[in-house]
Amino acid sequence: ESTWNQLGIKVESSWNQLGINVESSWNQVGIKLEPSWNQVGIDLESSWNQLGFPPK
Repeated sequence: ESTWNQLGIKVESSWNQLGINVESSWNQVGIKLEPSWNQVGIDLESSWNQLGFPPK
């Protein structure tokens, strides 16, 4: 069908070309990113530093 790609994997409009479900809050690698998460998928709170470790 039109929603299936040439490899036979069903691809919805919210799926990327690799067949991984990508929601608006998910990045292109298929990792869910919350607003407080950085682009690597590490949970960052406002009190956390940029490497994702809580301050000592």
